Amino acid sequence: MKAQERQTFVEMDVSLQQDNQPSTLSGGRLSCKSALDVYTWIEGGIEGISLDADDAGGRVNGGKAWAGFRRALPHTKLTLAATLGGRKLDPGRAAPVGILELAWTVSPVLLLSVDASRDVALDSAPSYRASVSVSSVALKARYEGARSSAGAEVWGLFYGDGNAALSAAAWAEAVVWVREAWTFAAGSSLAYRDARETRFRVATVTATATPAADPNSGFAYDYRGVYDPYVTPERQLEGRVYARTTFANAPWKIELRGDWGGGRDRATGFGPSSGASPAPAVIESFGYARSYRPGSVGLSAEWGRNSWRVRAKVSRALTAFYATTTYGLGVERRF
Repeated sequence: MKAQERQTFVEMDVSLQQDNQPSTLSGGRLSCKSALDVYTWIEGGIEGISLDADDAGGRVNGGKAWAGFRRALPHTKLTLAATLGGRKLDPGRAAPVGILELAWTVSPVLLLSVDASRDVALDSAPSYRASVSVSSVALKARYEGARSSAGAEVWGLFYGDGNAALSAAAWAEAVVWVREAWTFAAGSSLAYRDARETRFRVATVTATATPAADPNSGFAYDYRGVYDPYVTPERQLEGRVYARTTFANAPWKIELRGDWGGGRDRATGFGPSSGASPAPAVIESFGYARSYRPGSVGLSAEWGRNSWRVRAKVSRALTAFYATTTYGLGVERRF
């Protein structure tokens, strides 16, 4: 496709995420990308977020701005991309963020890439107030066939407090059935993640008086934990199967997608379970094997005509810790 056909794209997206921790995360994003020539794109954008959660100490607001480029290196099969910007969370100082990526188009169906990035770890409520930096290095491979696709990636994560983690994932999908505007595809995925040190700690302790007839009469303790300042799964292995049904008939594209699976990790528990006083004198932690059933279901719709495109989506996800509902709306304009 020639650069003059691509022209310039402006996108605006808003989102709302709610879970039963409880917390509410809302955000907005405005971005623009434009082709300078047949080889080069430039892009930039701004975004704002607002988190309201007890584990974050109330409401936290923040923003991010970035600019970058993507260039296909002439007479090679390589593409170089880079972005640089800053992220600010209140309270806290602005932190530099960015990514550098080099991709190699091995063949029309196979793409290999390596990237290095730096950002703020934002994957738990306390992380929005802690603003711990995270740097990563990733190797990725992706296959895109006519009726099938597959991919694999490995990440090394390095946190500003000296901790580190490893993350890996692989997936495969195949088109099972096609009829006119309808497509049905199915696949599976496998993911693994492990952190060198856990950041799971006690958030609250609830004491309940036990019956006087109980030989250990006193109080029973119930502990609620939280990842603070960021999520650190330990020996987490998760496998899923998924399916999607797509209806594509211009100007509409509608997709229903769902997945379900099983997971296992090393969880952290706290003790003692009971005691004579309303609060434990000393809290100890211990690890144990845990199994859980992750899953999600999502519905998305897209309408496009001439230079306009409008997108909407809603999804529901279950993890080892909580359930999340996400809503999204986006508008794209081509000039």
